[in-house]
Amino acid sequence: ASSGKPNSNIMRAILLCSLCFRGVRAADVSVSVNPATGVDSPSCNMTSPCRTIAYAVQSRHANVVFLSAGTFVESSVAINGSIPFVNITGLPGGTVFDCRLSASTGPAFAVTNTSIAISGITFQNCANFNVLSGVGGAVSASGSIVTVSNCNFFNNVAQTGGAIGVTSGSLAVSSCLFQNNTATCPNAALTVTACSAWGGAIGTVEAASVSLSGNTFSSNAVNLVLNNV
Repeated sequence: ASSGKPNSNIMRAILLCSLCFRGVRAADVSVSVNPATGVDSPSCNMTSPCRTIAYAVQSRHANVVFLSAGTFVESSVAINGSIPFVNITGLPGGTVFDCRLSASTGPAFAVTNTSIAISGITFQNCANFNVLSGVGGAVSASGSIVTVSNCNFFNNVAQTGGAIGVTSGSLAVSSCLFQNNTATCPNAALTVTACSAWGGAIGTVEAASVSLSGNTFSSNAVNLVLNNV
């Protein structure tokens, strides 16, 4: 039975939680990334940029990342729960992540068990059939809270969600352009085994919530043409 007075353990937990959040905010690490002039070193920061997003997030443990204008050609950038929240911001129309120029295949961002906000980036020519079960051609996320705004997605492909795919998380997308993205099965023209593909632009699997606002979709497709199936 309740006595009507606040439980001291509950109040202590609330106070500790408040202090934790203050500590997280106080520990923010902000860096800029410039693929042309940056240098990946422990001293890269806002005025002396890192060269790669992967180094900024994984080695500098930055949770606020500003991307310069230019073309990024990195392999898939893994972003996980070691950082509770990551904000990655580019210059709309000027920051391009082109997976076709990378040495390996996979999404631009592979996100697991964290919260991420992505804005102002053009993602193009990304293909994902392996990372996180082939969900999400450019942005692939699992167990995460994903917010995407003011981005462009061109010519990306995956088995589920040609441009963006989220599994067991939540997704909010606003003011983005999706053009010529495709969901298809791996080696669809050759395979004789039935498989499931959906979401030419966006695909989710057991997502807790999906919110879409003010986006433009053009010529996205699901390719279900399989040889002898």
